[in-house]
Amino acid sequence: IPLYVNNFQLQDAMENEARMSVVSLKTPEQIRDTIFNKAQELALPLSRDQIRVEADVRAVRISCEYDINVELPGYTHRLHFNPSSAERSLF
Repeated sequence: IPLYVNNFQLQDAMENEARMSVVSLKTPEQIRDTIFNKAQELALPLSRDQIRVEADVRAVRISCEYDINVELPGYTHRLHFNPSSAERSLF
């Protein structure tokens, strides 16, 4: 369950960042750095290169994909996560 909570927290951070970036006009690199720092804080196996950011004056889209292996008695189960967010400017 902690893995799902961490993914939810990353998703929430992506939504907040997309919402705020539409107004503040952050660069894609600044957005990527913010999301990467959140992923590091949550100890998620995510590199900067895995975070995709598309930003212009009208919209911001943030997405990433990562896998986490969970060791269970007798086998390993791979969980795949794909959080994303998109926001459009009102102007």
